[in-house]
Parts: sequence; structure tokens; C-alpha cells
Amino acid sequence: SISNVSDSTASSVSNELAADQAWWASFWSASYVEFANNPILQEEYYGSLYLLASSSEPNTAPPGLWGPWVEANPAWAGDYTTDYNFETPPLAYFPTNHVALADSYDTAMETWLPNAEANATNNGFTGAYWQCHFGPLPNGSYETPTGEENIKSNGAFLATIMLNHYFYTRSAAY
Repeated sequence: SISNVSDSTASSVSNELAADQAWWASFWSASYVEFANNPILQEEYYGSLYLLASSSEPNTAPPGLWGPWVEANPAWAGDYTTDYNFETPPLAYFPTNHVALADSYDTAMETWLPNAEANATNNGFTGAYWQCHFGPLPNGSYETPTGEENIKSNGAFLATIMLNHYFYTRSAAY
């Protein structure tokens, strides 16, 4: 962070601020929901969208159980837990018309895929066999298990977000 700002100038800060404001303007204009009879629900909805966007910025690590806000010693070593927890935040990307936020989820999955394929081979299967936790590359964290927590449904949970991405966008390229 310090190196990112140490060479800042008034012009570069102004440009960053303008880019940030443009991103948020685009984000908020992508969809609108009104709960006319329930202003508290409206506040909660848009507050949740803010948290989702601030924890799911494209081209960054996707949120885990704790989002990006844990500074030290997160539970489960900050691993992604594949038994539905890692998949829960991205479920909101699609019906709220914020599909671009899913790109960081796909990147994490694609990056860890060779490990899941090796896990399948090591357990006598073909394809990808996802353990309950996966963590930073190349080997995961100290919490990333070596096979004792394999649950066959983890891959299906993980694929849910990618299937939603396709079915919401119908993108042949995706």
C-alpha cells in the first residue's frame, strides 16, 4: 500500500478518485430495487450490495468466509471452504446484475484446478476432486487438508456459481 501511494501526485490521486467514482456510479446504475413499504429492508439491501462489491472487486481475491476485513489470524487460515461457504457470496452477483464481480471467483477456481485434479488422481478418480478447504498456492495453508476432508459434493457446489454465470448471461464465450 505504501509503495502504491509513495509516488502519488495531485494529478494521479485525482485520476484514481475519478476512476473510483466512475466505477461506483456504474455499479449503482446497473440495477435498482425499491422496497417502498420497507425503508429498513431497502437500506439493508443496498448496504449488502456495498459489502458485496467492496469485497468482490474484479481482479482481486474473492471473499472467503470473512470477506477481506480480517487483518490477522482468520479462522481456517483464510482458506476458501468449498462446502457452500465460498459459494454463498457470489450467489448475489447474478440476480442483482453484477455479473462482472464473479470473475475473481472463476480465477480462484481455475488457479486451484490442477490441485483438485491431482487430488482426484490420488484418490483413484478422474476429473477434479475438491477438498473441503483450499488456500493460497502452491500448496494451500496449514489448514488446507491433504485429503481427509474430501466431500464429493464440493465440486458441484463450486460449479453452481459458474453455472449461474452462464445461465444469467447466456454468453457463448463464457
